[in-house]
Amino acid sequence: MLFFSFLSCHIDFVIFYSPNTNRDLNNLKPVLGIEIDGDTHDESRTKLNDAYKNALFKTLNVDLIRIPTTKGIYKIDSLKIQEITDELNKYC
Repeated sequence: MLFFSFLSCHIDFVIFYSPNTNRDLNNLKPVLGIEIDGDTHDESRTKLNDAYKNALFKTLNVDLIRIPTTKGIYKIDSLKIQEITDELNKYC
């Protein structure tokens, strides 16, 4: 039952990179995940799903950046923006 509950997880944003100049869709590689953490991220089931996502991205050797929110308000600061920009600049 626990395994199947993970199948309903999703990542808010995944950035892909194609090493080919023709942008071959068969050669896409995930390079960055961005997860928006809302108010429910304090619940035990959500914490379990977050731990699974963290482990999955670590296994894939892909960075996962988390952006916390409170009551729908994003708490993204210049350090988070710089972190995302630095990751994306590796592929530009």
